[in-house]
Amino acid sequence: MSSDKTRAGEMTPDPTLRARLRELYDDYFACLEDQDLERWPDFFVESGFYSVQSSDNHDNGLPICDIFCDSAAMMRDRAAALRATSVFEARRLRHFPGALRIRTPDADGTIHAQLSYLAIESIVGDPPAVFSAGRSIDEIVDLGTRLCFRSRRVIYDHSYIRNSLVFPL
Repeated sequence: MSSDKTRAGEMTPDPTLRARLRELYDDYFACLEDQDLERWPDFFVESGFYSVQSSDNHDNGLPICDIFCDSAAMMRDRAAALRATSVFEARRLRHFPGALRIRTPDADGTIHAQLSYLAIESIVGDPPAVFSAGRSIDEIVDLGTRLCFRSRRVIYDHSYIRNSLVFPL
């Protein structure tokens, strides 16, 4: 890995790491776009953390989240509940990842990344519309054969969700 500093804590990673991170994000978004909710928790370590919250709440240190899962087991429960009990209009989300920033890894090898995103929602009978825009602040670990999220905090830039937040971002 290169240690070229760009901004506070940012680094210019080797191209292999950047490609592996992009592959992780591409596979993650493909899973969500396919609505393969049963596979979603597999992108996290068992003790993984996932949340979605507004930038206002995040910036002010408020713990209020639209989605909060503090383990892969909790993510599996959410996926099962969406399949078995939730009622919502048929919809699709398409994710458009943006700028990827990679921070200097911790001593234990944890990779810190931030990725901007745009999500477009299509509900049957309505034209596609911007659903969410923001960024994720991620902690990623290398399990040797694959990368996994230790923590994924999705922070949306708008003050509220236009419709209902059914699927993870």
